[in-house]
Amino acid sequence: MKTKIVTCVDEPNLKKNLITRLNRIIGQVNGIEKMEKNGSECDEILNQISSIKSALNGIAKVILEVHLKSCVVVGIKFGNKKGTINELISIIDKLLTTSNCSEDKGIFEKIKEELFIMKEKIEKGGCYLSVLECIATIKSKLYTISKIILHTHIKNCMVKDISIGIEDKTITDFLYTINKMIK
Repeated sequence: MKTKIVTCVDEPNLKKNLITRLNRIIGQVNGIEKMEKNGSECDEILNQISSIKSALNGIAKVILEVHLKSCVVVGIKFGNKKGTINELISIIDKLLTTSNCSEDKGIFEKIKEELFIMKEKIEKGGCYLSVLECIATIKSKLYTISKIILHTHIKNCMVKDISIGIEDKTITDFLYTINKMIK
């Protein structure tokens, strides 16, 4: 009897679920871009970025589980232990590492490009390991834009608010935002 080789795409409704989640994230990125252009409060923008990172983490968890149960198991059982494990460790490292880059220009366009690449990879099928790499890249860019907005917020908004005597609300809001960002 032949053993059926399972890949990530054999999961029922996985593509539909992932595409639906990605479409929501794309809408959130478009919303943040508009918020930034319209001069929305820094805290509001940072909270939305945190929401996107959480949504990406949710997708990553789903894909990682499916990948472990299928591609990793098959890779190990069929003799590619070292390659399978090295690949898995590499992607986990990328998912858990933040970038120190300081790019700003066109960052939302770059994030949207990466989201559309993810969609194409999911629609194409096969192993979704490359989708996890896209998620790591997007999270890194979100981290970068968060730092830029946070620095601006500290230098401008916090200084102004504390100077006019509304430090309690300013500090409470700031701590709430930071707490969401570092989860």
